[in-house]
Amino acid sequence: MTGPDARKAMPSINLNLTEGLSYVLVDSLLDGQLDAALAFQSLDRPDFSVTALMEEDLVAVSASSFEQNPDPISFHELSQRELVLAGERDIVRTCMEETARRLHLPINVTYETQSARATINLVKQGIACTVFPYGIVAADVEEGTLNIRPIVRPNVTRTLYLLGRNRGALFRREKEFNEYIDR
Repeated sequence: MTGPDARKAMPSINLNLTEGLSYVLVDSLLDGQLDAALAFQSLDRPDFSVTALMEEDLVAVSASSFEQNPDPISFHELSQRELVLAGERDIVRTCMEETARRLHLPINVTYETQSARATINLVKQGIACTVFPYGIVAADVEEGTLNIRPIVRPNVTRTLYLLGRNRGALFRREKEFNEYIDR
């Protein structure tokens, strides 16, 4: 959405994009530092609007040297493996813990890191498995160093939301922006 395409579609909108972890973006929105945020975390507050934009399946990731099985893995089986996940506020970690709670299963988080690259390096060494959206590991899977398996019974997903203050329009030209996003 950045670059020439966005500029052509929305010539009167000036976007200042900030990239960050979802919980950091939500904190910035709550602090008034941002007008709107695209985040994989929702808000349950009446003073904020929440629009679900897309849902994304998460996949189990392991070293190809450890496993080359492309078949789905049950959440129960995955929960018994040693996992490397991000900190407790990370949305993937939250999705895993909420699913585990619903199923009354513990998850075995052996390593914790806030770095996707550090997580991938631990997984490549065969030290632990992880859970990520496919896009983060796509190049490594194509390269043959990582193996992915869909998570089933149940699927584990994350949802991308457009979040903003519930005070009329979030910003001037919000209608044009939303029409562009909806394409």
